[in-house]
Parts: sequence; C-alpha cells; structure tokens
Amino acid sequence: MVRLKEVAALAGVHPATASRALNPQTAPKVKAATLERVKAAALELDYRVNTQAANLRKKRSGLIGVVMRDFTNMMLPIMFKGIEDRLRKSGYVALLGTTYADADRKRDLYRTFMDRRVDGMIVTYADRIDEDLERVRSARVPSVLINRSTLSGGESRVLPDIAIAMTQIVDHLAGFGHTEFGYIAGPENSAMSDRKSEAFRAAIGRHELHVGEERMVRPVLATDDEGERIALRLLTQHPELTALVCSNDLLAIGALRAAAKLGLGCPKDISVSGFNDIPFLDRIEPPLTTASIPHYEMGYAAAERLVREIAGERDLESEIVFPSSIVVRRSTGPVRA
Repeated sequence: MVRLKEVAALAGVHPATASRALNPQTAPKVKAATLERVKAAALELDYRVNTQAANLRKKRSGLIGVVMRDFTNMMLPIMFKGIEDRLRKSGYVALLGTTYADADRKRDLYRTFMDRRVDGMIVTYADRIDEDLERVRSARVPSVLINRSTLSGGESRVLPDIAIAMTQIVDHLAGFGHTEFGYIAGPENSAMSDRKSEAFRAAIGRHELHVGEERMVRPVLATDDEGERIALRLLTQHPELTALVCSNDLLAIGALRAAAKLGLGCPKDISVSGFNDIPFLDRIEPPLTTASIPHYEMGYAAAERLVREIAGERDLESEIVFPSSIVVRRSTGPVRA
C-alpha cells in the first residue's frame, strides 16, 4: 500500500505539506504550484487518503444528511448539485434521503441519519412544527433549511426573497388590468406557505384589492394534481376570476390543466402564474410566468453555511436571503374584455 511519505518524496515536499495538500480542509492554505505537484504525485502512485481514520481522530463521520420530499419538484436536483459541489470541496459526502411527505418515513430517515452520526443536516422539507428537526437540534447536530422555515424559528435558513417576487407577480397582473384574483397557497403544514400567503395579501393590498378567504385555498400537497383539483373548484365556483396566482410551479401546471378542461383559454380567459421557475416551464403550453429563484446557489450557500458551523465558526448569519424576480412568459396577459 502506498504511504504518504512516498507521495511527498515524489512531489519533493515534506510529508506534513503533502498531508495538508490532500486534506480538503487545509488544501486552500497550500501554494497552488505545490498543491498541483502533490495531487499529481498522489494520482501517479494511486494514493488513497484514509478518510475513515482521519474522521475517527476528529470524532466526525464526514457525512451530511440531506432531506428532500421527492424529485417531482425539478428544482430539487439542481439544489442538490449545489449542496454536493460545496460539500465535496471540504471532503464531505452527502447522504440523500426522501420522505415522500410520509411522517413515518421522515421519522425513520432522521433516525437513520442520526444513527450514522452525520456531522450535519440540510433540509428542504420541514413541517410547520417539526419534531424530527427539534430532536436534531437537541442532539446539537448543525442543520440548515433551504426554502423552508418552522414556527420555532430556531433554525438557520436559506430563502428566496418572497415579498419582492410576489409583489412583482401581482404588479405584473394588475398592470394587465386584473382585479379578480384567486390564490392557490401551499400546504397547511408548511410555515413557508404562511410567508407566501402574507406576501400575496400585502401585494394585493398595495393595489387596494381584496381577495376573500374563499378564493385562497390550501392543497393537501403542493403537487400538480392538487393544483388541478383546486383550480377546477375555484374556476367553477368563481367564474369571475381572471387571474390565478399559485405558490409553486407544480400547482400552476395543474391549474393550466384545469383551465383547459373547462375550455378556458390561457391567458385569453384566465392568467396563471407559478413560483420557483423549475426546469422546462418554457417548453409547456403556454409557457408559465413564474418567480425565479436561484436553485443551485441556494443549495451551495446552505452547504457553505453548514460547513462553516461544523468548523466551529461563530456569529454566522441565521438567515440568508437570495434575490428572486419574475420571469414573464405567455401564461399571463391582459384581462379578458
């Protein structure tokens, strides 16, 4: 088995320097030319760093648990790439688990991560009151939420600027003359749904408009099937509606299907908007107007925040907010005559 001192000899450096160069935590402190020589020597000799032994010395596992609901929301794979790209730079391995919105599966996933002694967790799916996440905090395992929050408010969060994005969507639709709005909110168990609903109400209020509770409906899950079900109900019970604002893109895709089933043209009869700007929205018919958030960058930032906390940095920001903005496509247009 190739030893570190052989790598150091081939690279012409001290073994301690070779060790620093091959450690993702300390490699940035090594001069670029030296770093390249050591990496080339390690590759030539097929040297493998014993990460397990190193982690045992540091009393760490080198593992980060990542919690997602599922991959029907196509922004999540992009977020995960950002997470993984940043974690790899510091030598961490991401363990990805999905909950499929099942409480028992979610509880088992958290327990599995804790049994594996993960060094931290990144969470993209959290309940309004999340007992599983509270147990993680009680165990003093660092965690960061992406595009989620809880009522306890004790977590670190990476969020989009919901208020700005919702304001831009409502301003865009009001500029087309829309005054009769419906809103498909997020699920009841989501604290982020509350934030979006509040932002929608505030944006509507700035135009001196009012949307009654009967026109603001929460789905069971934020899926396209639920979006279709709720939109069918809203558009049937409230034929005066000319604009449907949806709290995510999957709900909006379902709303487009509902409009088509009812024989309504979009945007001729009803304008529909989403939120998140998941991939391929420009390829559906009609292409969906939505609020765009930086999926990759938010994932990367969450991993960066977690790595710094694990390293013992203090006075870190508890909330990182990324700018978001409207992307106008053909699902929105002037109010019908």
